Amino acid sequence: MSIDTFPAAPPPEVLAAIERGLSASADLAGRGLHVSFTSGAGEGRLALTLHDHHGTELSGLTPSQVLALADGEPLDTTRMSANVHQPD
Repeated sequence: MSIDTFPAAPPPEVLAAIERGLSASADLAGRGLHVSFTSGAGEGRLALTLHDHHGTELSGLTPSQVLALADGEPLDTTRMSANVHQPD
């Protein structure tokens, strides 16, 4: 007896979410930015930070902000370093 519990392909809404995340990542990269994920010193917490193309930390991010970015929401740079440039 065989029970197939996994679909052959992800559902369309999952594929759409992946596409939005890839697009958001490409947008950040095009602006010379990237998000890093690092674990805190023995705290079991995750630190989320926005960096420029030189690796300079520009801002800490909350998990909600990272998820919003991955879902295609624009990056709010009003409270970040002047190194963050707006798209043309």
